[in-house]
Amino acid sequence: LNAASIPSFSPLHFSTDQARLLCPLSTNPNKNCQYLFFTIIPFSFSQPIPTLLNSSSAYHFQYFLSLVKHLYLLILFILSLNTAKAGIVAVSIKPFYGLAAKLLENTPHTLDLLYDGTVSPHTSGLTLAAAEKLHKAALFFWAGAIYETALAKQATALPTAIDLSKSKDLILLPHRTFERQPESCCSHHGEGEHHHDHETLAIDGHYWLDINNAKALVLAMKDALIKKFPSDKDVFEENAAKALNDLDILNAKLISTIKPRPYLCFHDFMQYFDHAFGTRCAGVMTTDAHAGLNLQHIHSLLQKATNAHIAFIIREKQFNTAILDKFKTIPVKTLDYLGTDLPLTSHLYEDIMKELAAPFTS
Repeated sequence: LNAASIPSFSPLHFSTDQARLLCPLSTNPNKNCQYLFFTIIPFSFSQPIPTLLNSSSAYHFQYFLSLVKHLYLLILFILSLNTAKAGIVAVSIKPFYGLAAKLLENTPHTLDLLYDGTVSPHTSGLTLAAAEKLHKAALFFWAGAIYETALAKQATALPTAIDLSKSKDLILLPHRTFERQPESCCSHHGEGEHHHDHETLAIDGHYWLDINNAKALVLAMKDALIKKFPSDKDVFEENAAKALNDLDILNAKLISTIKPRPYLCFHDFMQYFDHAFGTRCAGVMTTDAHAGLNLQHIHSLLQKATNAHIAFIIREKQFNTAILDKFKTIPVKTLDYLGTDLPLTSHLYEDIMKELAAPFTS
């Protein structure tokens, strides 16, 4: 806003100090107060306004300032109403963060993450900081007991928790078996011990690694967000449509570039990826990454891999797989389906999927 455009005003020329009082955000405070509208209130002058302006324009200027002040207060009031509607949305893992971030764009709501990927949500409980985030959240999206067993007791007790494994149109697969299967997940339990619900754990919990499932998650998140924050319904609908389009583009790109090479895996987290893109896991080192390894089984599997021309072995960052470094005949690829080292952005999910696809495209 230039003072020269106000009726009865001639261009105003202030000293640098006076101009900064009027226009503290201006990069050139002597340039006739171009940012006056946004920054005039609050302010104070070290001398009366008439000494800054000629007497014929001082009254008009004071009247103008009064109007700006009232408009300024109205804007603050409107902003305070918006802030009051803002809420905290929490997610358990980084793949969900990427999807939720898409939906929350252009809204006043903030997004928190509980697990950063450095530990496994299968067995690791929450830190104190993460637990505090959980209880502050207006909504909490988690993977369900089929994946985050250590979180199940806390999450199921919260009315704000949304179990994404129950999303409409989500395709869930049972754990698969292989020709040479290592010992079951319960072989390390002592007699009489029973640490988890076997019916729940019969389902493979890595369901977000199928992009069609990711689309179902977006829709489930959108519905929950609209129910919680109905005033932002239009924004959520628009963001969801854009997110689904982004996922369709990603899916088409990966389908066109992925080559279905056979591989071995430290533990079987790739089933949904294989189901979506035709890649083939020929065997796993262990069915329970938290249990001890059967070295005889590993040697047998590696011998089979050499004879069957397996392209590579996949291992994860979350588990101790140093034993694989001893085998030099087959390349070992370290992949991360949780995106541990990837930045928290609205395209985090796409980055995770591209990283998983990389060994199959080169």
